[in-house]
Amino acid sequence: MTDIVGSTRHAAELGDRDWRELVQSHHQLVRAALREHGGREMDTAGDGFFAIFDAPAAAVACAMSVADRVRQLGIEVRAGVHVGEVEQLDRKVAGITVPIASRIMSLAGPSEVLVSTTVRDMAAGAGLRFADRGVHELKGVTGTWQVLAVSRADAAGAEGAPSGETAVAGRRATAVRRARSRPIWQRSPRASGVGAAIVIVAVITGALLVTKPWQPPALDRLDEQALGMIDGGRREIVASVPIGGAPSAIAVGDGELWIATAAADTVVRFDLETHQVTREIDVGHSPAGVAVAGGSVWVTNSGERTISRINIGTARVVDTLTVGNSPTVIAAGAGGVWVANAGDSTVVRIDPESGAL
Repeated sequence: MTDIVGSTRHAAELGDRDWRELVQSHHQLVRAALREHGGREMDTAGDGFFAIFDAPAAAVACAMSVADRVRQLGIEVRAGVHVGEVEQLDRKVAGITVPIASRIMSLAGPSEVLVSTTVRDMAAGAGLRFADRGVHELKGVTGTWQVLAVSRADAAGAEGAPSGETAVAGRRATAVRRARSRPIWQRSPRASGVGAAIVIVAVITGALLVTKPWQPPALDRLDEQALGMIDGGRREIVASVPIGGAPSAIAVGDGELWIATAAADTVVRFDLETHQVTREIDVGHSPAGVAVAGGSVWVTNSGERTISRINIGTARVVDTLTVGNSPTVIAAGAGGVWVANAGDSTVVRIDPESGAL
C-alpha cells in the first residue's frame, strides 16, 4: 500500500489541473516500479496504490524504489507492506491481510516504508535492514502489531533510516547482513589432540550463535567480511581470513568450505588445508543458503526463486533451477537436497544426481 504524503495540501497549492498532472506522473512512476519488481496493481484510490507480489522482498524493494523516484516530482509517499493469505475475487483480492497492510502504511512517515514482522522474517537474505517502530493497535484488527521501518543494508546513515538513495545495491556491495541466531558449522580437525575441535564461524555483524555453549570475546575483533577459525580447546581465534563480503551461509564438503555472500551475489570456495580462498563464483541474486551433495554445491537465490548448481570439479554454475517462492534454507540429506520456500510455505526435494525436482 502507498499514498502521497500531504496530498490535500499539494492539491490546494497546485490547483486542480496541475494536481491532476502531478498525480498522473506519480502513477507512471509507480507502475514502472511495479513492472520492474513483478507487482500487480489491484486498485488505485486517488493518489494511493494497492499492489500484490509473489515475494515480500520484491514488495519491499518496489516500495523503496517508489519512495525514491517520486521525490523528483517534489512529493513524498508513505508505504506499508504485509504478507499473508488473500482471497481472489474476480480481479480483486480480499482478506484480513489487505487492511493490515493499509493500517501499517498509515503509520509511516514521509518516504518511510513500514513492514510487519512477518515480512522481516520472510525477507531474510534480501539485503535489508529493519528498525523497530514500536507496537501498535491497528484499527479494525485484533491484537497488537510490531511495526518495523525498512532500509537497504548498504544505505548510508543510521540503522533504520528511511530509504533515500536511489542507487541499487551493486553485485559487489559490502552490506552487513542481519545476524541469524543459528549454529553455523563445526568439525573435528584431521590432525589434533583428543577432544580438540575447530569451529568455523561466519561472522555476521559480530553477534551470532556458534556450535559451542560459549562465544569467545575474540569474535568482537573479527571483521564483518571475514571467516574466523576458533580453536575449541583454547577457545580463541587462531585465524581470520577475508572473503570479500559479509557471509550469509556456509557448508562443508570434500575438504572445502563454500560460503555464500548475499550482498555480493557470490559463493566463495575456501580450502581447509591452506586456509585460503581458492575461487569466487558469481551466482544469482541474494544467495541465502548453501549445501553440498552429489558432486555439486547448491545455492538458494532468494531474490530470484532459483537454485544455482555449481559443479565442484570446475567451480562453475552448470544449472539454474526454478524451485518456488523465496527459497531460503537448503540442506542435503536422506538422499536429496531439500529447499524451504519461505514465500509459498513449501519444501522442494531435488535429486542431487539428476537435478530433477
